[in-house]
Amino acid sequence: MGVLSKAVSETGTKVISIIPESLAAVSGKSQGEVIQVKSMHERKMLMNQYADAFIALPGGFGTMEELVETITWAQLNIHHKPSKLYQISIFFFLFFFNFLTKAIILLLKFFFFCIIYF
Repeated sequence: MGVLSKAVSETGTKVISIIPESLAAVSGKSQGEVIQVKSMHERKMLMNQYADAFIALPGGFGTMEELVETITWAQLNIHHKPSKLYQISIFFFLFFFNFLTKAIILLLKFFFFCIIYF
Protein backbone atom coordinates (compact mmCIF):
# COMPACT_ATOMS: atom_id res chain seq x y z
CA MET A 1 0.00 0.00 0.00
CA GLY A 2 2.93 2.31 0.65
CA VAL A 3 4.10 2.17 -2.96
CA LEU A 4 0.59 2.88 -4.23
CA SER A 5 -0.03 5.78 -1.84
CA LYS A 6 3.36 7.28 -2.73
CA ALA A 7 2.63 7.05 -6.47
CA VAL A 8 -0.80 8.63 -6.03
CA SER A 9 0.62 11.37 -3.80
CA GLU A 10 3.27 12.23 -6.41
CA THR A 11 0.51 13.06 -8.90
CA GLY A 12 -0.77 15.73 -6.53
CA THR A 13 -3.82 13.71 -5.53
CA LYS A 14 -4.85 13.84 -1.87
CA VAL A 15 -3.96 10.65 0.04
CA ILE A 16 -5.56 9.71 3.34
CA SER A 17 -4.03 6.79 5.27
CA ILE A 18 -6.29 5.20 7.88
CA ILE A 19 -4.40 2.80 10.10
CA PRO A 20 -5.10 1.05 13.41
CA GLU A 21 -2.81 2.06 16.26
CA SER A 22 -1.67 -1.56 16.58
CA LEU A 23 -0.21 -1.47 13.04
CA ALA A 24 1.14 2.09 13.03
CA ALA A 25 4.51 1.13 14.50
CA VAL A 26 5.21 -1.51 11.82
CA SER A 27 3.59 0.13 8.79
CA GLY A 28 6.48 2.26 7.65
CA LYS A 29 6.22 5.84 6.38
CA SER A 30 2.72 6.91 5.38
CA GLN A 31 1.86 9.44 2.68
CA GLY A 32 -0.51 12.36 3.03
CA GLU A 33 -2.91 12.73 5.93
CA VAL A 34 -2.63 9.93 8.50
CA ILE A 35 -5.59 9.00 10.68
CA GLN A 36 -4.91 6.52 13.48
CA VAL A 37 -7.88 4.58 14.81
CA LYS A 38 -8.33 2.14 17.67
CA SER A 39 -9.79 -0.82 15.75
CA MET A 40 -10.14 -2.39 12.33
CA HIS A 41 -13.90 -1.84 12.54
CA GLU A 42 -13.36 1.91 13.03
CA ARG A 43 -10.88 1.85 10.13
CA LYS A 44 -13.43 0.28 7.78
CA MET A 45 -16.12 2.75 8.82
CA LEU A 46 -13.80 5.71 8.06
CA MET A 47 -12.66 4.14 4.79
CA ASN A 48 -16.31 3.92 3.78
CA GLN A 49 -16.82 7.56 4.75
CA TYR A 50 -13.79 8.90 2.84
CA ALA A 51 -13.62 6.58 -0.20
CA ASP A 52 -15.16 7.21 -3.60
CA ALA A 53 -14.60 3.55 -4.59
CA PHE A 54 -12.93 0.38 -3.31
CA ILE A 55 -10.20 -1.47 -5.21
CA ALA A 56 -8.61 -4.63 -3.83
CA LEU A 57 -5.06 -5.40 -4.87
CA PRO A 58 -3.59 -8.85 -4.23
CA GLY A 59 -3.20 -9.35 -0.50
CA GLY A 60 -4.14 -11.72 2.26
CA PHE A 61 -7.17 -12.60 4.35
CA GLY A 62 -7.50 -9.03 5.65
CA THR A 63 -7.73 -7.69 2.11
CA MET A 64 -10.39 -10.22 1.20
CA GLU A 65 -12.32 -9.57 4.42
CA GLU A 66 -12.39 -5.82 3.77
CA LEU A 67 -13.44 -6.29 0.13
CA VAL A 68 -16.23 -8.72 1.03
CA GLU A 69 -17.47 -6.31 3.70
CA THR A 70 -17.62 -3.40 1.24
CA ILE A 71 -19.55 -5.59 -1.22
CA THR A 72 -21.91 -6.66 1.57
CA TRP A 73 -22.46 -3.03 2.58
CA ALA A 74 -23.35 -2.24 -1.04
CA GLN A 75 -25.86 -5.12 -1.08
CA LEU A 76 -27.40 -3.72 2.12
CA ASN A 77 -27.54 -0.22 0.56
CA ILE A 78 -25.16 1.20 3.16
CA HIS A 79 -23.18 2.71 0.27
CA HIS A 80 -23.43 2.89 -3.52
CA LYS A 81 -19.72 2.94 -4.35
CA PRO A 82 -18.04 0.57 -6.79
CA SER A 83 -15.97 -2.31 -5.35
CA LYS A 84 -13.49 -3.99 -7.68
CA LEU A 85 -10.81 -6.67 -7.67
CA TYR A 86 -7.62 -5.77 -9.50
CA GLN A 87 -6.73 -9.20 -10.84
CA ILE A 88 -3.01 -9.74 -11.33
CA SER A 89 -2.39 -13.02 -13.12
CA ILE A 90 -4.73 -15.48 -11.39
CA PHE A 91 -4.02 -14.35 -7.80
CA PHE A 92 -7.60 -14.15 -6.54
CA PHE A 93 -8.63 -17.37 -8.28
CA LEU A 94 -5.76 -19.19 -6.57
CA PHE A 95 -6.54 -17.47 -3.26
CA PHE A 96 -10.19 -18.61 -3.32
CA PHE A 97 -9.29 -22.06 -4.65
CA ASN A 98 -6.75 -22.53 -1.85
CA PHE A 99 -9.24 -21.26 0.74
CA LEU A 100 -12.05 -23.52 -0.50
CA THR A 101 -9.76 -26.55 -0.72
CA LYS A 102 -8.66 -26.08 2.90
CA ALA A 103 -12.27 -25.54 4.02
CA ILE A 104 -13.41 -28.75 2.31
CA ILE A 105 -10.54 -30.72 3.85
CA LEU A 106 -11.45 -29.40 7.31
CA LEU A 107 -15.10 -30.32 6.79
CA LEU A 108 -14.18 -33.83 5.66
CA LYS A 109 -11.92 -34.28 8.70
CA PHE A 110 -14.72 -33.06 10.97
CA PHE A 111 -17.31 -35.41 9.47
CA PHE A 112 -14.83 -38.31 9.52
CA PHE A 113 -14.14 -37.59 13.21
CA CYS A 114 -17.88 -37.53 13.95
CA ILE A 115 -18.49 -40.84 12.19
CA ILE A 116 -15.67 -42.61 14.05
CA TYR A 117 -16.21 -41.23 17.54
CA PHE A 118 -20.00 -40.87 17.73
